[in-house]
Amino acid sequence: MSNTKTSCEVQLRAAKIPFIGWLAVHYWFAIIEPEQTTRWEIWQTRNTGGKSWGHLHKNLMPFDRGVGNGASWLVTTWTGETAKNLTDLLENSPDIYPHNYCYRYVPGPNSNTYVRWILEQANLRCALGRKAIGQSYMHFAGQESGQRFGIHLGLGHQNILEKYCTITSCPLLNSAILNN
Repeated sequence: MSNTKTSCEVQLRAAKIPFIGWLAVHYWFAIIEPEQTTRWEIWQTRNTGGKSWGHLHKNLMPFDRGVGNGASWLVTTWTGETAKNLTDLLENSPDIYPHNYCYRYVPGPNSNTYVRWILEQANLRCALGRKAIGQSYMHFAGQESGQRFGIHLGLGHQNILEKYCTITSCPLLNSAILNN
């Protein structure tokens, strides 16, 4: 492990989502090191750019760029040992985050699920705000480590097997979406 990790900072950033910014906000992490800056986030489309592992992307965009509805803003910053621990978690998240290959706008998992999961793994408390749709997905679904589950939401039935999604069906909308 390099000594530069002890001098890094980790930022939590956010931006309004296009068209529904009044309702939803996208959160991500940026690691600011002397020699480089990296952005870590879940994106709705797999393998869109930068380096990716399904929906998990590293450097999809510049670290401070919004997502299409205005500028991003800084939510909070961590330094010292906390930043080092967050950096290690983020860099290992391609191997340990249980939903790299699954994305749903509602109820999740999505970008805000990822941010909440990283914060919980680091034992950090940080309010994301009411517009962080998907942040409670892991608790709502009773899923802490990617185990199999099925839940009835009244709108349809969703099945997730480990970190892969199968079909989400919604009789109310008479549609099915393949999420993998």
